[in-house]
Amino acid sequence: MAVGPLHFAANLLDPYFIGKNLNESEYIDALTFINKIATFLTTENDLGIVMMEIALYKSKEGLF
Repeated sequence: MAVGPLHFAANLLDPYFIGKNLNESEYIDALTFINKIATFLTTENDLGIVMMEIALYKSKEGLF
């Protein structure tokens, strides 16, 4: 079974796992994938917000 950055990003964003199954390399691949998608879909200002929200989500702070 092929597993790649999309799967790593899904694991990171899944509220059950929150990336706990990812090693450091997979975690970086997940963030890089999310960053690429966010760059394509948002403005430069929103990109920073997306990455900040992921950090809050991972630490279970804010609305999470």
